[in-house]
Amino acid sequence: MKIAVLTNDYPPELKGGAGIIAEMQTRELEKRGHAVRIFYNSLDFSKIGAFRRLFVHLKDLYARPKLVKAVLDWRPEVLLTHNLTGCGFSTPRAIQRQGIPWAHFLHDVQLIEPSGKIFDQERFPTFKRPWRSAWSGLRKAVFGSPQMVISPTLWMLAFHKRFGFFKHTKTTVIANPLGGDFFRAAQGQTSDGGVYKPPATQRTEILFIGRLDYDKGILTLLEAWQMLGDERPVLNLIGQGEYYKYLKGLGDERLVIFGRQSRAMIAEKLKQRPIVVMPSLVLENQPTVILEAMAFGCSIIASDVGGIAETLDGCCRLVPSGNSAALAHAILTELREPADEDQRSVLQRKILKFHNPAAAGASLESVLKSNL
Repeated sequence: MKIAVLTNDYPPELKGGAGIIAEMQTRELEKRGHAVRIFYNSLDFSKIGAFRRLFVHLKDLYARPKLVKAVLDWRPEVLLTHNLTGCGFSTPRAIQRQGIPWAHFLHDVQLIEPSGKIFDQERFPTFKRPWRSAWSGLRKAVFGSPQMVISPTLWMLAFHKRFGFFKHTKTTVIANPLGGDFFRAAQGQTSDGGVYKPPATQRTEILFIGRLDYDKGILTLLEAWQMLGDERPVLNLIGQGEYYKYLKGLGDERLVIFGRQSRAMIAEKLKQRPIVVMPSLVLENQPTVILEAMAFGCSIIASDVGGIAETLDGCCRLVPSGNSAALAHAILTELREPADEDQRSVLQRKILKFHNPAAAGASLESVLKSNL
């Protein structure tokens, strides 16, 4: 089967969560003998002012003729789309009109909010609701109806349906795949085929992986960590972002900032089994970092936002978003009275069975073959 993949994020150009998932899905489909071609376009909003950005978003409602032609010239049997900002939200519909079945994979809320970010405890929600209703109405009108919409969480599907999306579209849930050394660790294997044995005890350090930006809760984490006083453990930060220089300037010997790192280095840090904290302030779908932390048996403390509770399924600690006191209490509790490791390990392995890349690839293949 010839499968065209249309996305605005794909390695090596970009390496966001959606791009990593798209790449892993592509590899699994290729292993099954399918011909897959990536059609890619993106927008760098960091170089666009706020006022001009609105007009760019409006222009992006229309199809991109060059992308439509490129896809149709390849003559795929199926179109699979991921995040589309920069690709033209009418582009898939234009391809679909030429008889190409279309499946769309949901990663975030960009069909409803142009930025793809909706704060869980946002300010002035009454004023933002009409904007989102209007914007989602525009994108819904031009987006059309794929034959199938796929999401890693039921929460994300339900959230879109609240805004009137996918009324006449089949929907299904396929968990995000967990790739490379991360899934092998979850299976008790090393990258060279040996037996992976986690450390006997958990390391009493905190690890944050992600953008060092306000929306990811980095200031909430910093405040919670500082509340611990002399009991605060080493806080390791992996990532870049708007608060990178500020955090570097604090000069705290217990605050270690690594910057952006490779997947291999992240795996090495997770092997030490720190307490992984994800204090996001925005609605998340199924964050890859949570799956990777579970693969190495780490304890996890995360904001109770979006699809995180559904993903964790009761195996880790949840806290209200933006509540630094609650986060500090959760960290302190984990340090003083850690959860039963054997019980947590059983729950995590049970969850990660659904994230087997081969199983996720087989499910996606089945959907593309028989439901379009």
